[in-house]
Amino acid sequence: MKLLAIALVFFFSAFNYAQAKEAVSSNGVELTKKQIEAVKKAVRKELKDPDAAKFGSIKGALKDGTIYVCGMVNGKNSYGAYAREKPFIGLLATGDDNQPNSHFAVMPMAGNTIPDDIVLSQCYQHGIILH
Repeated sequence: MKLLAIALVFFFSAFNYAQAKEAVSSNGVELTKKQIEAVKKAVRKELKDPDAAKFGSIKGALKDGTIYVCGMVNGKNSYGAYAREKPFIGLLATGDDNQPNSHFAVMPMAGNTIPDDIVLSQCYQHGIILH
């Protein structure tokens, strides 16, 4: 019985992952270099040592007319050491023509007060899976 329960958990986890992956492929947005730089600039402002930021994956998805961007960043802590990669999520603003421009608003990042799981869950809900 335990084995069946474990198998069902893995099945439904894989099913949800497959659904999110499908959402990413159908709603994925290829970000321009200018947009990626805007994302990095906004995220750096949230870090203790902005110049030391090391970015991992950055992905965008279109949902309900809004472009959501999620990514991973590693920054230095108060002791000057790299902590670990943390996820972030934010929105790319659109211009008058409804096309995305280079203004990015980062939402509160994972850290001491917001667990990584919350941010990753928000990314997942918007069809973005970070590896």
